Amino acid sequence: MKLLVISQFYPPDLGAVAFRMEAIVNEMKERGHTVYVLAATPNRYKEFNASQDLITSEFETRLHMKNTSKSIFSRILGFFEFYFKVLRTKKQYKNKSIDAVISTTPYILEGLVGQKISKYLHAKHVLDVRDLWPDTPIALKKIKKNGIISSLLKVIEKKLYKNADLIVVTSPGYVDHIKKIVKNAHPHVILNGIDTNFENDLQSISSKNINEKNGKYTILYAGNIGIAQNLITLVNAASKLDDSDYEFVLIGSGTQLEQVKTLIEEKDLKNITIVPPMKRSELLSHYVKSDVLYLQLHSSEYFNKVVPSKVFEYLLLQKPIIYGLEGVSKEILMSYEGTYYVQPDNIDELVSAIKHIDYSKKIHRDISSLRRKIQTQKYSKLIEKTVEGK
Repeated sequence: MKLLVISQFYPPDLGAVAFRMEAIVNEMKERGHTVYVLAATPNRYKEFNASQDLITSEFETRLHMKNTSKSIFSRILGFFEFYFKVLRTKKQYKNKSIDAVISTTPYILEGLVGQKISKYLHAKHVLDVRDLWPDTPIALKKIKKNGIISSLLKVIEKKLYKNADLIVVTSPGYVDHIKKIVKNAHPHVILNGIDTNFENDLQSISSKNINEKNGKYTILYAGNIGIAQNLITLVNAASKLDDSDYEFVLIGSGTQLEQVKTLIEEKDLKNITIVPPMKRSELLSHYVKSDVLYLQLHSSEYFNKVVPSKVFEYLLLQKPIIYGLEGVSKEILMSYEGTYYVQPDNIDELVSAIKHIDYSKKIHRDISSLRRKIQTQKYSKLIEKTVEGK
């Protein structure tokens, strides 16, 4: 079997989609299939230098891209840039007998270009749905719910679901949404899960690193710093715990980064450190030194369906987790030991949770069913069945 994977973000670029696509590529290769990867040069974070090791596979093609992290507008331009550059490559795959094309959303143009190329190559189209568009920008109030842009995106969304040969989603919360749009659709849930390499690297970290403490409890957030995460809440909580036994570390970048930095300066906070995005191997040392892991998403009908990939990494670490999440993510986390729910954007609840955690308690979570290897094996079997027409 021969596959073409289209993904704007792919390692060494960072992010959930990059790691997810890499996992499925590696699994399909292990199963004896030929995989071609069509990806962009790393462009998600301007703070992350990934100039080396751009080609990690003999089957990869890298499309040169400008950095798209500066603003929402530049990101949109980046989506169009990738779309047209991918289209221009289609002839190079014409004689390779491609059996299936895998492309992903929420970058809806990426899903669309995958559909176009699969049709051109007479191949099956596997649509990997990680977020819902236009629901995401609507939830973030970037576009109007009943405006022209959202209406156009809904037309494209329906077309993608209707014509895909296989729909794979990262959250069970997406299933009913897709079935309402296309009644005969059959989405399959494949969670992002816990990366095998990440787990192995974590186990190899020396316990010496864990003991390098400064006498304060460290609350860590690692991931995208955007409007959806609204880390302004964490900054405001930190201001109420200034000159105390707590310190805060924010690792990442995103559209809300400058606003976060400005607020820290305005409040003259000395207990918050912002660290640029880094490789996951480097992130591990920050993880093991932390005492509490934090994440939240803006509460809305849409975001309550989302399962952030960070949930799985956090669960693996066997540390207390404070989460401001509702819906599907809340259901997952509340079933595990050492997790503390706070209402999203509720500063007082967050401060109280930080103060009342039992930091001495040992946490033991069974995360065997969440391993990414198990999830990608399920994914691979679905692709094989789709191509074989079973």
